[in-house]
Amino acid sequence: MAARNDPEWSTALEKIGKNDPGFTECELSGRRPAPQQLARLNETLRTNNHLRVLDLRGNHIGDEGCWQLAAGLQNNTTLTLLDVSHNAIGGEGCRHLVAALTSNTTLEQLNLNNNQIDAEGCLHLAEWLKNNPALTNLRLDSNRFGDNGCQYLAVGLKSNTTLMRLVYKESPFIAIPSSFFFFSFFLLNVLPLCFSDSLDKNSIGVEGCRHLATMLQTGIAKDDLSLNGDAPAAGQSKTRLAILSLGKNQIGDEGCRH
Repeated sequence: MAARNDPEWSTALEKIGKNDPGFTECELSGRRPAPQQLARLNETLRTNNHLRVLDLRGNHIGDEGCWQLAAGLQNNTTLTLLDVSHNAIGGEGCRHLVAALTSNTTLEQLNLNNNQIDAEGCLHLAEWLKNNPALTNLRLDSNRFGDNGCQYLAVGLKSNTTLMRLVYKESPFIAIPSSFFFFSFFLLNVLPLCFSDSLDKNSIGVEGCRHLATMLQTGIAKDDLSLNGDAPAAGQSKTRLAILSLGKNQIGDEGCRH
């Protein structure tokens, strides 16, 4: 017996399937779609050329649902914002998604926070980001990258020229000093292209603080940076670090000395 269809999903799928020119933003957060509805999403997205915003937060679609979504987005040329946060997406689902988006040139905002993306998934994500021509906003906080995932991300983003906002606070990959070593490499090499970042709530200790201090002494004087979640104000100088937030860490007196 097929699972019961979610009524809001049914309504949205009908509009997407009809390619309604007036239906450009689809918000389906916090629902529980049936498997057959995820399959229908795959079908309708293939032929839709009007949808620009797709918000699927908190639908618990997992890797299987992400595969269905990815298949539908493979040839999409209109979507600019995709939110799949809080969906239990792991490394496999992330692999399907970025593979589908490889040739995409329109997606500007991608939210993957609060999923289960591991180092393997981060590797695929990093490879996609190397040559991505459009993405400007990426949210990755609260995943499971670990040390290796953080390193992959740093290397992948070093070649990216479009990203302007990256959110990764509260991610486990900055929980120990070795992770923070890779992260400081990432800050030094990538963040001259980015702004709007925070180091709050990341269990940064004395050793991590030392890496941060070294990085700040040698590297961030190239672009406008706000490390507290704020975009730069209009006309603000692009020659110095403006705000650095280090709240709720474990720096202590020794770390503060650095």
